[in-house]
Amino acid sequence: MTRRSHPTPISTLAICMIVASLVMAPEPIALAAGPDKPLIDSTSSAQDAQQSSTVSQEPSPDSSAEGQDPDAPVKPSEPTNPDEEQEDPEEPQPPAYDPISYEVPVSVTVNNGGTLQEADVTAKLIDQGICVGEAANSTEGTIALPALTFDAPGTYSYKLELTAKDRPGFSLAKPSLTLDVTAKDEDGALRVVSLSCDGSPVSAVRIDCEWNEPAGTWSLDSQGWHYTTYDGTRVANATHVIDGRAYRFNAQGTMVTGWFLDGAVWRYYGGQGTAHDGAMRKHSWLWDGAWYWLDDNGAMATGWHTVDGAHYFMDGSGHMLSSGWKWLGGSWYYLHGSGAAATGWLLNGSWYYLDPASAAMRTGWQKIDNAWYYLDGSGAMRANGWMRLGNTWYYLYASGAMASGWQWVGGAWYYLGGPDDGAMKTGW
Repeated sequence: MTRRSHPTPISTLAICMIVASLVMAPEPIALAAGPDKPLIDSTSSAQDAQQSSTVSQEPSPDSSAEGQDPDAPVKPSEPTNPDEEQEDPEEPQPPAYDPISYEVPVSVTVNNGGTLQEADVTAKLIDQGICVGEAANSTEGTIALPALTFDAPGTYSYKLELTAKDRPGFSLAKPSLTLDVTAKDEDGALRVVSLSCDGSPVSAVRIDCEWNEPAGTWSLDSQGWHYTTYDGTRVANATHVIDGRAYRFNAQGTMVTGWFLDGAVWRYYGGQGTAHDGAMRKHSWLWDGAWYWLDDNGAMATGWHTVDGAHYFMDGSGHMLSSGWKWLGGSWYYLHGSGAAATGWLLNGSWYYLDPASAAMRTGWQKIDNAWYYLDGSGAMRANGWMRLGNTWYYLYASGAMASGWQWVGGAWYYLGGPDDGAMKTGW
């Protein structure tokens, strides 16, 4: 009988030793596609570590593939595309300026003969809804607002809000004004170059106030008419405006009529058809044995004055001159019967030409309406024939106009130069 053989049994200790040897065996080294990764020395500086991190690039798909040649050249980085949006460089900062101060000049005016009292008007300077200054007027009529400060060029807008003192007859023409102040760079420094009020350039802001005096009372005694204002004051030694007309009262408070010497100026009171016939005459002719002209301020005129486009001359007594030739200030003038000075062409026995602007008589050569005329020393126009001046001959038509170019005169041809020459030519 054949005996079957059996394998030799393995002990438990042998099995444990085999398992332990499998666990402790070193990992097999794989063949790398490239060089080993360099080690970073833990003692290296932070700067070396940063440089190492900077040089390290994210591997391309090819570099991670197995079997890459370690000696292959490194692929260069892609160039920057100039069309790609780049980060904007830092914008330059505007230049810095030394701050400047500016005081807005403000004055107050009262119309209709009113008198300004201290603090009649209060002004508030508003910048974007915020009050940046407030002041009231002085007795001189100025308002001193706090100075403004500017540190950059530009136009700065403000509102000037106005308040009037509550007193009878006094009011503001406008409750507010718009101001614009412009500062500019001049040679690297700021300077205020313009000021405007309500859109109009001004050198100073003017606040207009209205005065409409409450009614007073007239009274009549043996001396004449008197006037007492609304507050009980009798007007004396003054000119007073009542219902828009100016009246003069002497030291006793009596209303003046007729001529009155106001300083160095003569004025005339009366003749206006008012109840008391004492209002000052102005911008009107007055007949008082002679004609007088009273200007817009009521002053008696002397010398030359233009009224409704015509020139008139009043002597030192205010009398208007008229009718005929007058030698005035070194020139001749012709005055019509109305007193108005003649201008342009004048026929007075001969033709004369009076300057359209000044009315003075002209002499010598004058170019009028594109034609040349000759006016002799008396101002009379020469005409109709040959005229010799010095050694030169000229020919004048019957109208007085100077001839020029080729002319057939007395059976012969003559050449009289160009339109602005007129002199007869001889020889070659």
